[in-house]
Amino acid sequence: MELENFEYNFINQIYKYDGLWGRKSKCGLKLVNKSETAIVIVTDLYEENPGGSITEFCAELAMLICKEFNIDNNKLIFIHHVPEVNSSLDFYSEAFYKVCFETLEGKLQNPDWHPLTRDEVEKMIQS
Repeated sequence: MELENFEYNFINQIYKYDGLWGRKSKCGLKLVNKSETAIVIVTDLYEENPGGSITEFCAELAMLICKEFNIDNNKLIFIHHVPEVNSSLDFYSEAFYKVCFETLEGKLQNPDWHPLTRDEVEKMIQS
């Protein structure tokens, strides 16, 4: 898959990881480092992902990315991007969610999804 021809945006690289039950998985990844925060945007890849969804492995995925890219959990803004699927059904429309976590014993747990608009995400990464 070539990213410059890839229909989803908010992706700088493909991130491969061992997902739920060790299933080989991958997602799109964009990292935006700010002075006070680190914005991580993960994008579902649908057919290109041989493993599980981001949703079922969200806290663990956030921890893996924080560890690999030396991101402080306390400075993390984690955004889950669900790209458009070109369907007339609303649940296949593009969506963004800021995922907030509790930190328990040094681990991110109990993800809580908060909807965002595309404009809100673009402003976050540009400002």
